[in-house]
Amino acid sequence: MDIKRFGLASFSGVLLALSYPSYNLYYLQWVAFIPLLFSLKDQSIKSAYIQGVITGFWGICIGFYWIANWSTVVMEIAFPLNYGITIAHSLAVAQIFGIIFSLFQWVRKHFPDYNILTLPLIFVAIFTSFPTIFKFSLGDAQSYFLPAIQLIEFTGVYGLDFIIILVNIVLYSYFNGMKSLLKKIQIVTAILIIFIWFFGGWMKLNTWDQKIKNWDLVKVGIIQTNSAASMSKSKPSPPYSRSYPLEMALSEELASQNPVAIIWPEGNFFGITFWSSIKTAFLKHVSKLKIPLILHDITISQPNGQRKTYNSSVFFPGNGEGIHFYHKMIRVPFGEYVPFIDDFWLLKKLLGSFITNLNKGESHKIFDVINIRFVPKICYESLFPSFVAESINQDGQGKVLLVQSQDGWYGESSAAEQHLASSALRAVENRVPLIHVINNGSSGIISPNGRYEAKLKPFRQVSKVISFHFDSNAGGSFFSAYPYFFLNSVRMLFLMLIFSTYWMQYKSRSIEKSYESNT
Repeated sequence: MDIKRFGLASFSGVLLALSYPSYNLYYLQWVAFIPLLFSLKDQSIKSAYIQGVITGFWGICIGFYWIANWSTVVMEIAFPLNYGITIAHSLAVAQIFGIIFSLFQWVRKHFPDYNILTLPLIFVAIFTSFPTIFKFSLGDAQSYFLPAIQLIEFTGVYGLDFIIILVNIVLYSYFNGMKSLLKKIQIVTAILIIFIWFFGGWMKLNTWDQKIKNWDLVKVGIIQTNSAASMSKSKPSPPYSRSYPLEMALSEELASQNPVAIIWPEGNFFGITFWSSIKTAFLKHVSKLKIPLILHDITISQPNGQRKTYNSSVFFPGNGEGIHFYHKMIRVPFGEYVPFIDDFWLLKKLLGSFITNLNKGESHKIFDVINIRFVPKICYESLFPSFVAESINQDGQGKVLLVQSQDGWYGESSAAEQHLASSALRAVENRVPLIHVINNGSSGIISPNGRYEAKLKPFRQVSKVISFHFDSNAGGSFFSAYPYFFLNSVRMLFLMLIFSTYWMQYKSRSIEKSYESNT
């Protein structure tokens, strides 16, 4: 591979990185892959793989620079070795791009006139199937581009990723020349799809703007503590304690404004289920507040005498009666559990004191507050579109998505901004309001059309009552009812494409062998 091709592949990676919320030049994503596509012209499958990896490496390394901070806080790896973790992670995730573009090169070798619609299929099918610790989608960068994100209520963010790649390949094909009639037909078809996506998005945005204006305003209290992330369960600093933490004092200040609920972020350990005295104290405080409280804690339960530990959202209804729990269902691998550790009892015994292995929650929950149905999700879970949609399902009326996070693991970086941007898409996908309370900010409230009703400043302590629009009769979408329809359709078409390409390759080789034997 020559310097020119290396430069083009790297340039695509840089454009991709600059489109992330880290830098917020989201419009660059619509042209980011064009340099790479020019570089791939007349190249081998192996070369396409290498160039795809180069693009992916720079895109991830620059866009996810904050992984170095995470490795320092969580893994206690100091500079400069922490950047080694960033490089290793970038190389691992870059394999996605290598696989995508090598497959694309293989397919267009056998179907040279059909590559415009095949690349988006390959991209979405592979990108959504590749396991990564820090889950992301291309569409996360488009959360402020409101007309572009409206139709994800039908497809999820997967459809937006499809359109982004489609725009890139259409522009590339235009600049590269459209020689065959089949390519021209594909270009026209692709442009029609793109037009429908954006015109439909613009129409939907206007419709939702008018609809939301007529909704009631509801007040909710948000506590953003900006406390340092820590692997230890240390006690609060005086004058506060586990039974009366800073969050409770801030909640008492907000109570006079009569919000429907007060929400705390993920991040601090109180021990409500560990010590009965803490539970009693919290029940007493919430009873005095006379306002429902939703907080986060590490909890334990002992069904059938077997102790289980959970990462939990905890709901105090405010009437002094009972406590309700949602246990996190999607855990962070190697952070909240070690994959397959339970299958190897000897390894578990040897590493038992050195690993965190929280148990997995079993079901979605709803916290009912008057006519609002809060659907809690914890941090990492908000990055999984279909999983979140399952919690809304076909019963979306009156639901509000609630995400509680601790993003202090990544330092004062853009990681929390990227997390919030991804969460904003969950609001549009499911057409419900979304409240994302992040320990170190930026916390925010997003309307069902993707507009921010509020966004708090990051890296500072904030306690605030915020109003947002709500309608108990609204909520839910095609995507929330059928979260796998579009994605499974793409995957089915992808498998058909791979089978057809393999068949063409087999036929070509058979013809070559027949020709050689006859000569």
